[in-house]
Amino acid sequence: MAHDLPRSGAPHLSPLTVVGFASLLLLNAGSLIAADTEMIARAIDDLSHHSFSVRTRAEQQLLQIGGPAETALIDALSNSDPETRRSARHILQHILTERLYHQIRQFSKAGPEAVSPPLPGWSFYSEHVGDDTESQDSFVDAVLAEPVLLESLSQDASYSSQALRSRTQTLYDKLIRNPGRNPSGSSGPGTSSVTSVGSVMALLIVAANHTTDLDEQTAQKLFQLMNYSGLTQNLMETVDGDSNRSTPHRRLVGHFVRRSAGTSLAYQMLWLSMQYNLTEGLVPAEMIVREKNPQPYVLQNAMLAIAKLGDQEHISMLVPYLSNEQPVNNRRGNGFQPLIRDVALATTIHLHGQNPKDFGFTHIRPNKQTLFQAGSMGFISPKQREAAFTRWNTWKATRSLGGEAADSQ
Repeated sequence: MAHDLPRSGAPHLSPLTVVGFASLLLLNAGSLIAADTEMIARAIDDLSHHSFSVRTRAEQQLLQIGGPAETALIDALSNSDPETRRSARHILQHILTERLYHQIRQFSKAGPEAVSPPLPGWSFYSEHVGDDTESQDSFVDAVLAEPVLLESLSQDASYSSQALRSRTQTLYDKLIRNPGRNPSGSSGPGTSSVTSVGSVMALLIVAANHTTDLDEQTAQKLFQLMNYSGLTQNLMETVDGDSNRSTPHRRLVGHFVRRSAGTSLAYQMLWLSMQYNLTEGLVPAEMIVREKNPQPYVLQNAMLAIAKLGDQEHISMLVPYLSNEQPVNNRRGNGFQPLIRDVALATTIHLHGQNPKDFGFTHIRPNKQTLFQAGSMGFISPKQREAAFTRWNTWKATRSLGGEAADSQ
């Protein structure tokens, strides 16, 4: 996949980006061609000269020197003169933009091994998401949108946690509260909108790191950004028509589902996972099923998620609920009121590879997202319910006897 990079000088890095890349610059400084330190120092001094032509000449000189002037320019960001600070930041923005463009071109043309040091966040991403061609393309989108955020992964956990909270809040404020507006200085090189899938991908990359603190408020906002940016639409994209095919987007969202399992987002993660067939949805589903007293409607969806995404190994988790007489909801229509045990039976039958209708679930309705329509797994009378359970137990007994007979031959 080709990535169109803007021409030199068109975009610029924000002040935060300049500071965020400082650590990378210092690492690179030793490998740069030596420059006349006196000439660099004199040019930086001239950035505050009273003559406009002298200041302009100094800027052009530092831009021409490029990389070798980076360390001095970083020091100039804390200069007491505001004009020096402004000019130093502007020059660094240009140098860093050009460097990142060059790294991305190398990355796209010759592969990740051609870029040293690696692009911000690549080491973590390649290990936890993937390094195939499709993963590389998605990563370039993310790093173009959020280079500073991804660079935070090379720092300590508290730094990356703060970067995740801050960037999520900024995007949330601009996208959710003021749709259509772009936050100034939000992007790295390239034209980046707050609706950028690349930005949300970058947030998910950082959130996937288990050393990064993901608080519930940040997780909630990130979930909304996933939907608002259109990233969730990519969960359906396939090359071969297989909705279960693993893609970078699916793997990243899967990480987020697992990390959100123990939060107030768990219920929403069930729906997301069932909608896009993400097996990671089994994590929050299992946690809910194991809770002491889960809400009936939440429990119903957890069992549906297990039935849709799980296999026969999950049946034992549903067995304790086969005797639970609690109603799924308080609504009763013509005597029809599904119980928790009804849902447990329907999902258990499905996990055994059987059709609940064959065992007396006359009202059950299939549902593309949730497997069965919520509230349709029930019976119109206790007599019908007991008949269904009896039929199921008979089927199981017959199956067990058949297995024993086969074993004895």
